[in-house]
Amino acid sequence: MIAWLHRFGRGQGTAARVESRAKPRVRIRADGWIRHVPSPFPFSPKMLVEVMLAGGTVLGDHLCDYAGSYPEAWWRNQAPTRSNNIRFYRIVGEPPQ
Repeated sequence: MIAWLHRFGRGQGTAARVESRAKPRVRIRADGWIRHVPSPFPFSPKMLVEVMLAGGTVLGDHLCDYAGSYPEAWWRNQAPTRSNNIRFYRIVGEPPQ
């Protein structure tokens, strides 16, 4: 099943395709961040994302990385260090096919 997320800002719209088993309902904040509900990857591990950790650190920071490059425990809210749990993510794009 494929869902499309749209992000609108300052007159420009971008879209990212999200592959999932079920259609997730998400709210995208004005700054583009999506609150993560602790679970396995909410989309393909090959998606390019930025993540904001519980401690406030942003990883990717416009250089982005594959969702699968972050430990699954971080996505499940089970990181050994609580500040490493993912709280928000922002889809930057899809990897080249």
